[in-house]
Amino acid sequence: MSVLTIFLLIITGYLLRQIYDRPRLFEILGFLANDLLLTFFVFGSVASKDLSYLLSVRIVLLFVLAVIALNLISSLIYWRLFIRKEADWATALTVLAVFPNTAALGFPLVGLFLSDLTPAVIFSQVNFMLVLPLSIFFINRRHRAGASPAQALGQSLRYPPVVANLLAAALVLVGLRLPKGFTSTLISVGWWSLPLMLIYFGTRTSLKHFELRKLAEVAILRMVLPALLIILALSSAERTIFLSVLIEASMPPAIIAGAILARYKLQSEESISVTFVLTILTILVFFGLQLTGQGF
Repeated sequence: MSVLTIFLLIITGYLLRQIYDRPRLFEILGFLANDLLLTFFVFGSVASKDLSYLLSVRIVLLFVLAVIALNLISSLIYWRLFIRKEADWATALTVLAVFPNTAALGFPLVGLFLSDLTPAVIFSQVNFMLVLPLSIFFINRRHRAGASPAQALGQSLRYPPVVANLLAAALVLVGLRLPKGFTSTLISVGWWSLPLMLIYFGTRTSLKHFELRKLAEVAILRMVLPALLIILALSSAERTIFLSVLIEASMPPAIIAGAILARYKLQSEESISVTFVLTILTILVFFGLQLTGQGF
């Protein structure tokens, strides 16, 4: 999927909402993309891997954990110091901070500079496998006042992609390989969650609740801090690994993060507005680098 295709799908969703404003129809679209097809895609993608393959790129796995920890800790510190009275936005900010756009946007942008996307794919799969249940857990733990960890975990497990993620990871860890044709079919069918998710994102896009302050908060926590970490700690690594991890780790929030927040009716308009603006800015920056021949 090219960057231009990503942009056009988002615009398509936005125009559909302006022409045919039927919320029920778009709710069905969101369910199809985020609950059903994404479940197939997650399960097939994770279950198709093997443990030895993951161990071959251990440094990528290490920095997945480092970036998640950095974003999580920094967002929690920021919440306690500056926005304790904005509990809903604090929860949304944590979700946006840990959810980079590793596949739908990250892969095409890595492909602008590298032909080998393997490290980027590994980063994306492991990252998604970890941040999806983590984000759902935090939404339920912090948004639902008084929810115990057990209750929050139970709520998290009601989201089908989380269950698919954990089940597929368990199969990989115990060394059980499913037929390649089966996982390939799941991935092929589930792949349609990506364009549908982009269209759904477009239907939710509105700048009515856009705030520069929130844009800056998300940009710093989600993009700037991870980029600095990778530049300082990984700049001497092999170019393919360095660029893959740098680009994937510093992508704007994933569209699915806004979709999840919308599902829980939690600051979704603000989150999607910020995500939309950051996505467009990121596309323009990378295309600018490519056109001017600057690269990395």
